[in-house]
Amino acid sequence: MEKPVFNGVIEGLVAKSLKGVHRRENDYDVDGLLHCGTCHKPKQMYVDMLNKRFTVGIMCDCEREEYRLKKAEEERIAFAEMVSANRKISGLPPSAIANSFLTTEITNDNKTQFMYCKNYAEKFETFLGNGKGLLLYGAPGTGKSHLASCIANRILDNGFRVKFVSAINLASLMSFQTKDDFERYLNSFLDPELLIVDDLGAERDTSYALERVHDIIEYRVNTGKPMIVTTNYDLGEMKNETEIRKRRMFDRLFGCCFAISFQGVSYRRKIAGTSFSEMKKLLED
Repeated sequence: MEKPVFNGVIEGLVAKSLKGVHRRENDYDVDGLLHCGTCHKPKQMYVDMLNKRFTVGIMCDCEREEYRLKKAEEERIAFAEMVSANRKISGLPPSAIANSFLTTEITNDNKTQFMYCKNYAEKFETFLGNGKGLLLYGAPGTGKSHLASCIANRILDNGFRVKFVSAINLASLMSFQTKDDFERYLNSFLDPELLIVDDLGAERDTSYALERVHDIIEYRVNTGKPMIVTTNYDLGEMKNETEIRKRRMFDRLFGCCFAISFQGVSYRRKIAGTSFSEMKKLLED
């Protein structure tokens, strides 16, 4: 009783294979089998099974290449759509979306910091495995947030998820109606492969805000996922902090992040000066 059923399955597979065979204008037959007129490889073959000969469809070299290119294009489109979707929910501010290592000016003030940040982005999969991040610290306007956003954009382009959030927003968005709301909020910082906390220390200096920021950092550390944190604190301030909550937070960051000092001429002022000069020239012409 099983044999007719099995025969039916075989015949169904044979019929399905033949549906994929298309005779093109220059195709030809050899011994009853269709051959491709371009690569001259068969599009059909004989298969002997259950005391019966079946003609089944196969791909010639041309069709294999067409299939490979089609799949590659489908994968490219799917990847591009994923990157676009990830970018929309990344939290990157509009001013940072175009930031790139390719267009960042390298100076004596930032060349070492640029190298570290660029190499971190290029080797991110290694750091994803060990949870190691970066702590970018130093004077305001020296390019910490800019290079952090360059890392974010490079990693997003490579298909990873990034969450970019200011410490102020991290501390303030803590009022929730339901437990589900809180879990969704928490997961938005835990799920992405990289979390960037920008301008740590700018949040309100309250026990509530400090605890909330510390909680997010603690969750990331415990899950082994890397962070990049920027702050205007200097190294001495962080190491000698006496307030217990801040000290705990800095200790955790030093344990999981490579600290990079940013000093020198204000990057922000330099950019502003360039923009002013360009605007002045436009107005004077």
